[in-house]
Amino acid sequence: KLSYEGWSREYEMKAGTSYLSITNLVPNTHYTFEVKAGEKVLTQGGFDTYGSVRQLFFKVQTRNIRDLGGWKTADGKTVKYCKIYRGGRFLIKNMSSQGKADVIAEGIKAQLDLRGVADVLTEDECTVKELFEDYEFCAPVIEEGYIWLLRDEPEKTRQLVQFIMDCVKKEKPLIFHCSLGRDRTGTVAMLILGLLGVPEGDISQEYELTQFSAHGYATSTGETTKMTRTVDYKLAANYIWDTFVDEAAGDTFADGIVKYLLKIGISQEDIDNFRDSMLQ
Repeated sequence: KLSYEGWSREYEMKAGTSYLSITNLVPNTHYTFEVKAGEKVLTQGGFDTYGSVRQLFFKVQTRNIRDLGGWKTADGKTVKYCKIYRGGRFLIKNMSSQGKADVIAEGIKAQLDLRGVADVLTEDECTVKELFEDYEFCAPVIEEGYIWLLRDEPEKTRQLVQFIMDCVKKEKPLIFHCSLGRDRTGTVAMLILGLLGVPEGDISQEYELTQFSAHGYATSTGETTKMTRTVDYKLAANYIWDTFVDEAAGDTFADGIVKYLLKIGISQEDIDNFRDSMLQ
């Protein structure tokens, strides 16, 4: 049994097993563990984790999933872990029993499917409904990310951002995903991290992490696939910079994101509450 701050996860080990590989640990956290055979405690102890980026593995075929937590804001705060996750296809049919147990332990009760009409999930098909009774689900049906989402689909962008904010307010950890977890997902991650005050240069690095997923958990089965959409990411970021940021007035990228969200219908109150809930 592994535990920290009220969270716990139990793992089964076959008799004679000499070690257990554990993933999905939260960085900079003190864990305690206890190993039992029946009711007999064999050993117990603790350890600390370090780092910042948190990639998650929900066996078998869930790919490119990361926690949005751990990034530093321009004013020295940190985005909280275990609140919002991003990734590729998040399908119950692709998960083993261990993968399902890990999702349940993580407590991901809300799912935002960013895929288009060809493969978007219905509510009856969503993974979180299969695992939790008190789930939330949203699928705006999005065909393209980047500038085309931000500029040409303001109502769908408002819908998905509002859904994320509402789930955080309800204290329901959320995952948003498209097919690969790169383009539409990367655009939404840019909005969320930008709103929270993470510098745009760091957001672009977060976007690039998609290319460095562990073997077997990258964007597709071809882990050597090159990153080909960086120009499109720049178009999306530059849309915010060029349209909503007045650098002469001292505006930051975060100010530009706020102006954009206010324009499409997100309230200042929801923005403020979201920041309060997501930063420490």
